[in-house]
Amino acid sequence: HHLDILGDLAADYCPDLAGIIPRQTDEQKELFELLDYAYIGARYDHSYKITKE
Repeated sequence: HHLDILGDLAADYCPDLAGIIPRQTDEQKELFELLDYAYIGARYDHSYKITKE
């Protein structure tokens, strides 16, 4: 379950959710990818670790 796909599906039911996490700039895209991996990695990657970085 990637967050962008889940976000698109949720926006079908609640249009206010569309674009709730901006991804226009390189920094925003990088932060979204970090969030997406945190969501997926914590669930499926057995070697996933949370760091301060």
